[in-house]
Amino acid sequence: MAGDPSRIRAAQLMDSRLDAMSAYCETRRCLRRTILAMFDPPGTRRDDCSNCSNCQADGREIVKQPASNPYRRRRTAPETGEGQGEPMGRESIRIACRYIANIQRELGHGVRPSVLAAALHGSTRRSVTEQGLELIDGHGAFSARSRPAVRNMIGTLEAIQAIDTGTGLVEPGPLFDIYLGGDR
Repeated sequence: MAGDPSRIRAAQLMDSRLDAMSAYCETRRCLRRTILAMFDPPGTRRDDCSNCSNCQADGREIVKQPASNPYRRRRTAPETGEGQGEPMGRESIRIACRYIANIQRELGHGVRPSVLAAALHGSTRRSVTEQGLELIDGHGAFSARSRPAVRNMIGTLEAIQAIDTGTGLVEPGPLFDIYLGGDR
């Protein structure tokens, strides 16, 4: 079923949506204009809004550096150079899906979204260690990102149908195997 044309088209549609979201996050153009351009017919002219953060920026970029912990060893790192505050790319999706697959294989069930986010961030809080998630390959894969950014990743994974949290637990979604790349 992994080669089903309708599933492949759905994955391609999700990829194009992810690309559009990434472009929106990275643009230095007017944000309102960028959003409207996604829905307007080609060739429609729009003026800048003068209200959004990009229109009001004075050219300076404020970057928060993550706190470093010299005792924290990173087990799996995104190879694409994605960092804190950057959009979730295909490699990050694959890494997160691989960790979810490892959890499914080791535990036989899913975990709460907040626990998954904590484990991906590298937390060793009780809800993570009670289940042994810190021992599963992929724990701390996104420790360089902020906690809110990692929590937002869970929402992104659900939006692209890589995961399903309808039961209250993170379970593989309809397109999970496609994003995983068949490593399951």
